[in-house]
Amino acid sequence: GTLAIQDGKPYLVFTHDWAQIADGTIELAPLKEDLSALAGSPKTLFRASCVAPGTVRGVTDGPFVYRSRTGKLFITWSTHNPEKLRKGERGYCVVASESASGRLEGPWGSHRIIFDENGGHGMVFEMTSGEKKFTIHHPEIGGQERTTFLDFIDNGDTISIRRPKAKSPDSSL
Repeated sequence: GTLAIQDGKPYLVFTHDWAQIADGTIELAPLKEDLSALAGSPKTLFRASCVAPGTVRGVTDGPFVYRSRTGKLFITWSTHNPEKLRKGERGYCVVASESASGRLEGPWGSHRIIFDENGGHGMVFEMTSGEKKFTIHHPEIGGQERTTFLDFIDNGDTISIRRPKAKSPDSSL
């Protein structure tokens, strides 16, 4: 889960594990001011099947809340891309979902895959230079996961990520 603040109040955005309920969910629960416990019942924001309607088992994992520079509210989270799985490929991916109201309660829609190269559990952070990065674990293969840093693009209305361009070696050396 991840901490989110709305109207000065703390909330926990977390997943209800697909292994327990088959079609995993992203949930929202108010927290006590001291963050010691929930201050109310969780509310389901959306299900994994929103990305792939008709899926029987849907993973929801690693949610992160991000507000764009123009105020749009997004949750990034990880799941499996069913198209890749059907082809026998590794399909772990990162999805960006947008709140139509700009509030944590949603409604949530515009679910789109923003990283589809077998990695997940992303978070945005800002470097001392002011540049924003997106960090994930990659690849999604037991024992081989490594921290990976990606370029994060906040266009105001949308967010996206991409691999940084490789630096070319200095030929003058």
